[in-house]
Amino acid sequence: MLRTAIALSFALAALPAVATEIQKCVDPDGKVEYRNSNCPTGTKSAALVLPVTTGKAIEIRRSSDDREQRREKETQEILERPAPRRSEPVNALPPPPAKPD
Repeated sequence: MLRTAIALSFALAALPAVATEIQKCVDPDGKVEYRNSNCPTGTKSAALVLPVTTGKAIEIRRSSDDREQRREKETQEILERPAPRRSEPVNALPPPPAKPD
């Protein structure tokens, strides 16, 4: 299950970003208008290609960043822990009674 999830997230991250084409239209008066369809007649047009990442790609990056931050925090906590003290063995039993000579 975990291997499948990891393989799926790598496959989704490898997908290319979706490109959206936006038209920049300039009318004779100099007014600029941006559209996702063709410009009306009588205007100058230029196509702008803007890369758009999908929500899934952003989510994968965010979860990867969160995982990395968590790992760094845990490592820092381990490094800040005091070193364990070596304890002396504790004899829980009282010493045996002395033998009369």
